[in-house]
Amino acid sequence: IPVGASNPHRYALIIGNEDYSSRIGANAEINVPYAINDAAVFYEYCVRTFGIPDKQIRVISDATVGMMAEGLDWLISMAKADPKAEIFYYYSGHGNNDEATKKAYLLPVDITGKNVRLGLALDELYQRLGALSIKGAYVFLDACFSGGYKSDAPIVAQKGVRVRPNIIAPHGHTLSFSSSSGNETSSVFHEKKQGYYTYFLLKVLKDAGGNLTMRDWFKKTHDEVLKATSLSGKPQSPNAMPSVEWPEWVNVQLMTLP
Repeated sequence: IPVGASNPHRYALIIGNEDYSSRIGANAEINVPYAINDAAVFYEYCVRTFGIPDKQIRVISDATVGMMAEGLDWLISMAKADPKAEIFYYYSGHGNNDEATKKAYLLPVDITGKNVRLGLALDELYQRLGALSIKGAYVFLDACFSGGYKSDAPIVAQKGVRVRPNIIAPHGHTLSFSSSSGNETSSVFHEKKQGYYTYFLLKVLKDAGGNLTMRDWFKKTHDEVLKATSLSGKPQSPNAMPSVEWPEWVNVQLMTLP
């Protein structure tokens, strides 16, 4: 793992939602394989490559509604206290959309897909981060919102049809990079025991020794994920969604030399 300089102005919230069946009394097939491992590996890069002090990172495994809300409140409170802040929001787990509005949500482990509106709406996440007067907010999502699923069985049946969710772009100094686009499904890389997206997101960074701009990092990750998942028969194309108010994001580098 590339080693970067420590940065006292960085904060991270890392969530791995894997075990849904225990909370909602369903079959284990709805669980998300390797989501907790995804979160653990991303944590290692936050500490060693992005230089985030350990005390400024929160890692939550199998987050409930309350835990996800409290975690986001904590991250935002840290940012409000530090005008030089850069914040990282990483999530691996189920996403879905509201069947009526197509609005996208991240799903805590204690709700089913029938109650997606109890989850964290992406619109709300982007709105709260975009309202901060900080150096940058970086969102990484290993989840899909099409009604597909990152598990062996769907968390809720939606007439067997995947849809294109309605997702509003971030604003302010916020950018989001997610594992799939449109009505695609995000998949897991069983051989590596990670999501395809998280595996290649970090492998690309590692292979470059951390020396990548955001634009190049995202492009290389997109190409690697698309190639690997196309070979598996379920192509997914990661999607970068930056704020139009922040054109400089393309040249941001998250690793600085020690």
